[in-house]
Amino acid sequence: MLDDGSAPESTLSDSCLLVPVVKGLITREVDPANRRAKIVTLTERGREVPQRLGTAMFTRSSVARLGPVEQRQLARLLTELTRAKAVEAEAGTD
Repeated sequence: MLDDGSAPESTLSDSCLLVPVVKGLITREVDPANRRAKIVTLTERGREVPQRLGTAMFTRSSVARLGPVEQRQLARLLTELTRAKAVEAEAGTD
């Protein structure tokens, strides 16, 4: 993963990219350093997915018993943990 949150397409399976591209969750652009490669980047809509999933899970679980403030705190913490885990996985330190 690159510093801006994007990743070279070569690290991702092409078949895994079709649905996210169609749904507007990611973009694919030619890598200026290597015109044969593409850079895959999350769109704003793609960045919202973890929050939406978290909200959907909370409303259907015992977490729904938490108040709105606690739910937002938990969602924020889970999002941070998910991002940290992705960075660790990319760096090979998980």
